[in-house]
Amino acid sequence: MKKENRSVQRICEMLRRAYAKLILEKDAKKITVIDVADRAGLSRSTFYLHYEDINALKENVKANFEDRFNKCVDDASIDTLKVTPADILERFEQFFSESEDMCKWLLRTPHYADFLERMKKVFTKSICLSLERNGVPCTAEAAMLPYWLSACMSELYTRYLQEDVACTLQQINKKLLRLYHAEMEK
Repeated sequence: MKKENRSVQRICEMLRRAYAKLILEKDAKKITVIDVADRAGLSRSTFYLHYEDINALKENVKANFEDRFNKCVDDASIDTLKVTPADILERFEQFFSESEDMCKWLLRTPHYADFLERMKKVFTKSICLSLERNGVPCTAEAAMLPYWLSACMSELYTRYLQEDVACTLQQINKKLLRLYHAEMEK
């Protein structure tokens, strides 16, 4: 039974990824079951074993993306006394890597700003808590660092999705952490 579940999960993930790639290429309203099945390397009958229609897949894609993002943010917020800015950036990097096509699609929608705000809020909170753990009260002046780094993160991640920077998320994160540590040493 578990093997069957893994197989179903794998096929559903293949179909979700195919849909995510297709929405970068054409209007979502014009994507058909045949388009998705072909892109996934599966038959239409396999598609229909897992989804009633293209709208069911579309809703599953959105729900899956939101669930994974919420889990990423929730995991980053669970043990805020121990989570570091490096931990948060690592989780964001993993999420973006696993969901790059959906993030690129989201970038084209009005919802992207809300998505970024949630990321910035979690990252800012982790920096403030890290400052406080290091004996620096998060006063108005000290709070400039978390807000500045969060703004840098959101801008760089956005430019990464737009393919406007010639570096990886890992390189972006390393640079952000170097800036953070340099400011902490002052």
